[in-house]
Amino acid sequence: MRRARAVALATWVLVVVATTVLGVPAAGVSAATVSDAAAACTPSDEPPKVLEVSAQDVAIRPGGSSAHQAVHVLVENTCGGMSSYDCAFSETSCTGLNMFLHRTTAAGAAGRGCGISPSWADDATGGQPAPTDDPDVFDYAATLGQWTFDGDDYAPQWSNGCAGAWDIQVTPFNTTVIDGVSSTTSGDAFVAARAFSVLRWSRLRVNATPEPVRQGARLTIRGRLTRQVLEPLGASGTEGEHFVGYAHHRVVLQSRLRTGIYHNIRTARTNKHGYVTTQGTAPHKDRCYRWVFSGASTTRPAKAVGDCVHIRR
Repeated sequence: MRRARAVALATWVLVVVATTVLGVPAAGVSAATVSDAAAACTPSDEPPKVLEVSAQDVAIRPGGSSAHQAVHVLVENTCGGMSSYDCAFSETSCTGLNMFLHRTTAAGAAGRGCGISPSWADDATGGQPAPTDDPDVFDYAATLGQWTFDGDDYAPQWSNGCAGAWDIQVTPFNTTVIDGVSSTTSGDAFVAARAFSVLRWSRLRVNATPEPVRQGARLTIRGRLTRQVLEPLGASGTEGEHFVGYAHHRVVLQSRLRTGIYHNIRTARTNKHGYVTTQGTAPHKDRCYRWVFSGASTTRPAKAVGDCVHIRR
């Protein structure tokens, strides 16, 4: 889980997308307490303030399964964690958050179009803002479940430029209802810079030859590192299943006996097509080999399934 503090809005660039409202009653707060807080809250009260945002990294599994993402927003609100889930239809006072997720400005033109307005699903806590040790601070926790390739209103305009760091902008607000008349007070927009990353999936293969091999003979171990192409559904392949070679990246060769723990042997770099090859002398006992990729700022880690070689004496 990554945490980020506010950055100056003067440096923020955003592709325009729609907003989503998140406002729910505080967990562990009785109905009477919430009601009292709502009744006491007025438009003249201090507006809510976002203190911190954290979010999980995102990677969409090949085959198009939606990636779910946990997001937490810490909000200081003297009006308390008021009800209800949807402020637009609430007949009482409520609190909520307008949220944008978008590729960080450092991505420049490559990240243009990479923005999303989230659709929220309740997490294990019911999506309710939980009280903290500070009576005026609440933790909004929810699960974002709209990271897909299907190109609907909740999917970015996918491109490889969408991989990397993303920012989250949150604007909190209180809506108070007095004698049937509602009034909304918004707090300052908060930008959590590089709050999470969108990562391309990666795959790694290994092949040790010849099999079997005589002890002391030359043993060649090959592999290939590939990574997912981020593109809209149907552009080529289907739902994130199009992979290309990942060039000039460091991988580690590991080995072990037929059973036991893998140990590092050496490092190598993939060529321009993602292939890697190394050679050595066959040992005196059967061995299993695999390549390991530790990941990058835009790409998930990967481990090859071990290839075991029988040694003949």
